[in-house]
Amino acid sequence: MWKTILITCLLAYLPFVIYQRITRSKPRPIKITEKLNEDYDYIVVGAGAAGAAVANRLSEDATKTVLLLEAGKDDALVPGLHTPSSSLSFWANTDVGWLYKTEPQKKACLSTNNQECHVCVGKVLGGSTSVNGMVYNRGSPHDFDRWEEMGAKGWSYKDVLPYFIKAENNRNPRLASTALHGDSGPVFVSDSNATDLRDTFVQAGEELGFRRGDVNGDSPEDTFMHMQATVRDGVRWNTASAYLRPAQKRPNLHILTEAHVTKVVFAGKRAIGVIYKRGGESYTVRSEKEIILSAGGIGSAHLLMLSGVGPRKHLEDLGINVVADLPVGQSLQNHMMLFGPDYIFKDEPHGINPETFGALSTRMSYYLFQSGLLSSTLIDGNALFRVPHQPKEDKFPHLQILFLPFLYGMSDDLREIYMNTVNLKREVVEHLARDLVNVAGVEFMPLLLHPKKDGTLRLKSKSPGVPPVLDPNYLSHPDDVKTLIEGVRMSQKLANTKAFKDLGLKFLERAHPECVDRDFDSDEYWECYVRHLAVSTHHQSCTCRMGAADDPKAVVDPQLRVRGITALRVADASVMPMVVSATTQATCTMIGEKAADIIKEGK
Repeated sequence: MWKTILITCLLAYLPFVIYQRITRSKPRPIKITEKLNEDYDYIVVGAGAAGAAVANRLSEDATKTVLLLEAGKDDALVPGLHTPSSSLSFWANTDVGWLYKTEPQKKACLSTNNQECHVCVGKVLGGSTSVNGMVYNRGSPHDFDRWEEMGAKGWSYKDVLPYFIKAENNRNPRLASTALHGDSGPVFVSDSNATDLRDTFVQAGEELGFRRGDVNGDSPEDTFMHMQATVRDGVRWNTASAYLRPAQKRPNLHILTEAHVTKVVFAGKRAIGVIYKRGGESYTVRSEKEIILSAGGIGSAHLLMLSGVGPRKHLEDLGINVVADLPVGQSLQNHMMLFGPDYIFKDEPHGINPETFGALSTRMSYYLFQSGLLSSTLIDGNALFRVPHQPKEDKFPHLQILFLPFLYGMSDDLREIYMNTVNLKREVVEHLARDLVNVAGVEFMPLLLHPKKDGTLRLKSKSPGVPPVLDPNYLSHPDDVKTLIEGVRMSQKLANTKAFKDLGLKFLERAHPECVDRDFDSDEYWECYVRHLAVSTHHQSCTCRMGAADDPKAVVDPQLRVRGITALRVADASVMPMVVSATTQATCTMIGEKAADIIKEGK
């Protein structure tokens, strides 16, 4: 009898426990300031990886007032956004992001609709840190030394490392105990353990002669590692949670969401305020000291040109009054990623399949304990490589491989998400993913880290509501194709190691329908495949490039000040002189941290 009563009580209590766990795992809404002051000391535009850090650090000084304007909504109001495994669902979700299309590409994106690749940017508190894959990757120390060589004085590795450490709170005890990582910063970083295949991936790398190491260390080249991600206790840890929620009670920090900044206001050559739209109405707010643009690799450049800062002839052609003639948008860089080829397990399934992903036990594990498969990014491994044809002076890697312990074709829902996210033609996806529903397999996803040619970002209209024209010039240099083919060959080598062969992993020989006239598995075949299926990674950078005073491509100086303008800085991915050899989130947060110190020191 007592046993029956106890079981009944436990069952009755279970929904309450689940509710408590679910609500505890969700962040609370940010305190929004509806009634703003007429002016502030600092105005920060954009609450992403850099902007949230800038706003937090500047508002540490209680004598300074700070306004943070974000075009999107509060991240806490978006169901499922903070469940790490759901990130794919938000990449192309226009409710929380800006969804752009490139100009039709001549030599890439050939299997996308109209040969236009999608480019996704977060439009929500936390920016792209709220919708990305949460990969924590800083880049190579050689990246930042190259920045300084390119004229970004004060941005060498020894200069930026303290800011990476300051931001980081690494929960891996082995890494946190080293001098290269932080364990008390606001950005929580943890191991993302989707499946046991993470160990197989690293073992396969060692079998090929590569190192098991730290891709965020002082020598990340030719290194394999388990995935580290910005996840805290099984919940996405974006910069809204890292920087804004701890600071929101400061009376000198005001945060306003759904406020789309459309123009910077100038008095002569001095930035004195911004115009923003909210609820269909336009408002103006003034700055007494400085305005910091942190709207991202696309947003900051777009806003500058709308405000009259950019290439003179381009702006004049659109009837925009020129405040400063600068090469805004002329050095666009982005990584490219290649989906496939696929590898399947011949006999016993391993990794993730729809049955395990959708199982009640999987969901209960997450809802009750924020653990298990749903608490991971679904990316198991990370590796960085140099390639034979890269310039000898480039000591940083040109190739990255992310290890996915599942197939995008394993379910109809995932296939739809994949297709819509990258704008792929339905007939191509259905051909390549046919008969893969409920099939267990893996993908080794190659990323091109250093494209040889820059692209451009230009205005289509002087109306803020019209997206800019993006022409990334993808795969216009043959070496870029070679690098991604090297990624395919590396994936084949990994699949042929004893580590993976012992699990029955097999290369799925399935030709792309537009490449059947080439000998399958030849370099000529893979060139065709790469040009069809390599797509954007959403790491757009360098559009407001940082450099020395005599650099004709530089928009901002090493103190991030817009050249020829006072009281206006840019702090985000757009200021990178060269895109880093990594996903860009960690570097953008570092830029925000360092920018705040530069401003506070009065430089």
